[in-house]
Amino acid sequence: MSENVVVVDARGSFCPGPLMELISKIKSVPVGTELHVLSTDKGSAKDIPAWIKK
Repeated sequence: MSENVVVVDARGSFCPGPLMELISKIKSVPVGTELHVLSTDKGSAKDIPAWIKK
């Protein structure tokens, strides 16, 4: 992965944990950073895109 990619490993965390971990990471990385979220919580596949659209 390139330098401007950060992985948020939220595996094992349950709703709303993965989203909260993503939000926390967004606040700590430079603008333009690409974030990849790893999650075992099935709701994340729906919750995270919905939050991003807001």
